[in-house]
Amino acid sequence: MNKVALVDHIKQKTGLPKKNVELVLNCLVDEIRNGLRSGEKVSIVGFGTFTTRDRSRRDSVNPRTGKPMNICEAKVPVFRPSTVLKSYVVENTSK
Repeated sequence: MNKVALVDHIKQKTGLPKKNVELVLNCLVDEIRNGLRSGEKVSIVGFGTFTTRDRSRRDSVNPRTGKPMNICEAKVPVFRPSTVLKSYVVENTSK
């Protein structure tokens, strides 16, 4: 599901105008980004936690060219789903 489909689903469930749903979704994403940028942990109870992690420098191989390359150290975003979300997915997915 992409952002457009998510907005449509929320619009249908809530009856809110599409513009309002888009505004709220964009604000949510912006606040998660802002929290991560400032080094905060962003937790949504029953859903999960967004954090950042330091990725160390490493040597790798470019899959297209086969040439060695360096991957620089960086802060990367990480999402950890809550146990509630994990359980919901396990119980409600068809096999």
